[in-house]
Amino acid sequence: MNWLQLGGSIAAILVLAGIAWALGLGRTSITGEADAMRAAEDALSGFEATRAVVGSDGRAALVYGVDGRVAVLKMHGAQPAVRLVRTAAVQDTGEALLVESGERLFGRVSVKK
Repeated sequence: MNWLQLGGSIAAILVLAGIAWALGLGRTSITGEADAMRAAEDALSGFEATRAVVGSDGRAALVYGVDGRVAVLKMHGAQPAVRLVRTAAVQDTGEALLVESGERLFGRVSVKK
């Protein structure tokens, strides 16, 4: 076994892991209100966010727009999936905000308090 080759391989793996971390690749949660608002604005043309409610587990969020529209975000792999929903589709259960997206594939989203 060539120890120099092994050491070089481990160093290369650590460098690639650092680059992935710096780019935010592989994240698994929405990190805060600003992150949720930015994701909604990036995904929805003309959407201007005013505030966001991020779930305690960081897996989902609701983002409210200036014009009264509501966007729901849920993590789909490393990126949040974003959909516009009707305000009436949001139900407060006390433990979470349940959102019916109206799409079979997107499904029901739970924003845990």
